[in-house]
This record gives sequence, structure tokens and C-alpha cells, in this order.
Amino acid sequence: MKHLTGITWLPVFFTLVFMAFFSPVFSTLSEAADAPNNREEKTGKHRVVIVTDPYKSMVEILDSSVAYTPGIALPDGKYKIRVSHVGYVSETGSIVVDGRDVSALVILKELPTPEGG
Repeated sequence: MKHLTGITWLPVFFTLVFMAFFSPVFSTLSEAADAPNNREEKTGKHRVVIVTDPYKSMVEILDSSVAYTPGIALPDGKYKIRVSHVGYVSETGSIVVDGRDVSALVILKELPTPEGG
């Protein structure tokens, strides 16, 4: 388990299990994996999947003009990301694409409710 800038990164296995039950992204990734040619080897790009709790949180790549979509293909490099959702504390951190696909799980904490009302 890696802890980078306040974001908890869980092992890829746990992320894939989570995606299998809670995310339609899994079927898209399975279809891509079954493709006869390996896109990563030909383009030098690798897939990035950020699974969020709560589901459907907004994921932004802050240092890129490319908008995040699940399974986006990115070249090797370090990317700053922000995950946010209404009613939750936003998290900002970094991911590193270094010769392979990247999967991460980001769990946001609920905003504290105001006391007395």
C-alpha cells in the first residue's frame, strides 16, 4: 500500500475486485485486454483507472489539457490529480505512469456536519 499526498493507493488486485462489482469500467478494460494488438507497446501509452468512493466522483488531471476518462491512455510521466465530490473533502495527489498500466482507489472523507443545527 502506498500513501502519496493524502491519497490511499491500494493494491491492483483489490482495485480490480472492487471494479468488477462496482464499476462499468471493468467491462471496457476487459474488452481492451482481449484486443489482438497491444496498444501500450505500439503507442508508448498506458491505461490509467482511478476508482473512487463515493462512486462517480470527479477526477481531474491538473497538469494536462486532456480530460480524465476511465481507462485513459497516458504516456509515461508523473501526473497531478484531484478527486472531488459534493459533500466530501477533495483529495489531491500524484500518480506515476512508468511502463505499465496504473490502477488506484481513492476514498474521500465526508465533510463534517455543522454542530447545532
